[in-house]
Amino acid sequence: MVGSDYDPMLAKVIAHGSDRAEALRRLDGALRDTVLLGIDTNIGFLRALLADGDVRAGRIDTGLVGRRLADWTTADLPVDVLAAAAASALLGLEPTGPVADPFDVPGGWRVGEPAWTTWRMSVGGHEPIAVRIRGRAAAAEVAVGDADPVPCSAWRDADALVVTLGGVTRRYARALDGDTLWLGRDGRAWGIRELAPLDAAAAEAAGAGGPVLSPMPGTVTAVEVTDGQEVEAGSRLVVVEAMKMEHVLTAPVAGVVRDLRARAGDAVAKDAVLLVVEPSLPNNTEVD
Repeated sequence: MVGSDYDPMLAKVIAHGSDRAEALRRLDGALRDTVLLGIDTNIGFLRALLADGDVRAGRIDTGLVGRRLADWTTADLPVDVLAAAAASALLGLEPTGPVADPFDVPGGWRVGEPAWTTWRMSVGGHEPIAVRIRGRAAAAEVAVGDADPVPCSAWRDADALVVTLGGVTRRYARALDGDTLWLGRDGRAWGIRELAPLDAAAAEAAGAGGPVLSPMPGTVTAVEVTDGQEVEAGSRLVVVEAMKMEHVLTAPVAGVVRDLRARAGDAVAKDAVLLVVEPSLPNNTEVD
């Protein structure tokens, strides 16, 4: 663990080649094969940067990152990652040993068709998503959100998780950190937690508002709101500089800023609460 008193640079990856194109291919391949679980890194950002046409052509200037940052840091959540997390959970329920009690087999057997098991999964700042799976780990079907079910199978290969989803086989680095399952592939990593039913109900009741957290250790460079200020969904709130990049934190919902703790110049830890957005009540809501 590298504390916030130190530069967050964990490692450098260096590549060379007979020309620029070969060096870039080798560098991207090295980043793709880098596995770091349990912490957030900028590997995804670096791979997106290397894939940019201007970077590959050497047309680089000091304003390039600022112009393209939003494109390079899009925090998409691949569907296969959530399906793999469900498959990993199902695999963990499979009985071990030469003799298994039929009631320990996680097939969801019922008269008619197998029952679904549903997990509500939370990944980073993304909205929780329901993932359904049924069958055995070696021959299951899984549905992410409102999507149709697709065939799925999973097995372990040493410490790795291998999942075939819809005919496509992917290999994931896998590690457990308390209640968080970390999966990694292609240089990226995701920390996935199961959201308990009561927590999910509370999140829905809160309208997805609540604490705004620092995405990583860094320094607050700007605070663009005041305590008690009304904000719209997507409004800029705080800017945190970390890993030589500025992260603009925005309001998850329309509401009122409460408990503003962020101050320009403050050093903050990962997941530190910077402020709270209290969701606005609907116009027709009565408060006693």
